[in-house]
Amino acid sequence: MNRKYKKSKIEINKYTCSRLLSDHNNKALISTFSCSKNPSLAAHLKRKAWFEEQNNKRAHFLVKEDNKIVLYFSLQCGILVQAHKKILSGINHRETDTGTEYFIDDDIIDVTKTIPAIELSHFCVNDSYRNKKSEWVVYNGPFTYKVGEYCFYQYVAPIVIDIAEKVGVEILYLFCADEGSDKLLEYYSSLNFKIMDDMACVRSDYESNLSCLTQKICDLKKSTQEFMNEKKANDILTYLKTHKNISIQKIKKITELSNTYVLLNKLIKENLIEEDSERKHTYVLKQKSL
Repeated sequence: MNRKYKKSKIEINKYTCSRLLSDHNNKALISTFSCSKNPSLAAHLKRKAWFEEQNNKRAHFLVKEDNKIVLYFSLQCGILVQAHKKILSGINHRETDTGTEYFIDDDIIDVTKTIPAIELSHFCVNDSYRNKKSEWVVYNGPFTYKVGEYCFYQYVAPIVIDIAEKVGVEILYLFCADEGSDKLLEYYSSLNFKIMDDMACVRSDYESNLSCLTQKICDLKKSTQEFMNEKKANDILTYLKTHKNISIQKIKKITELSNTYVLLNKLIKENLIEEDSERKHTYVLKQKSL
């Protein structure tokens, strides 16, 4: 007789993000990681990630709910180039017993421009976690996100932006392994990634047939700020659920934003709050059901 287990809800208040090597217990945790859509990503985490972390080849991060892995992602330094020709000078080839072998026959490869970048090498959800959840949506008041979208803006983007502000990075890029279905391509498009069409990148054999998607760091900052504003807007709504109204001064303290009108205009536009008819610069809930 098969037992049916009740699926639990996602608890984002328990979500944490940390480096793989930050806790030795993570070595046992990653052994249960699974991904049916792309088993190679799960295999990478289990077989290579620990070694790569130890040798600074990539930085791997685990997003966890309590002691369960939600997803993992990894980042590494990269570079993109712009060139007048698709085939860059300096690359040559020779025939061997095993086929064509490519090599660099000069220590200079001429390109028009080099572009500093960060590669999002892996971004993979854990099926073992997902299959135990009743739904795959994160609720933040009236704003909803898919779990991957929430984790991207909550954890991945802030790390990338912080690095970019310290060392200078123009582009975030990734290789999309959608196996021809276009579903993953559509997913990354929803995160504002676009197919690279005016640059070139260095590829391994694994990435040779994959689409390279890019996003400007300046655009990433804007979309991440929008996400953070929605989180702060929900703090205002949470306050109003237990209070009659909220003043501009109180909003500044709750959100720690100098430009509070960004949030106010968003909430008013969403038909969630309105200005108190009796007190100027004071706001009340418009929808009592919140």
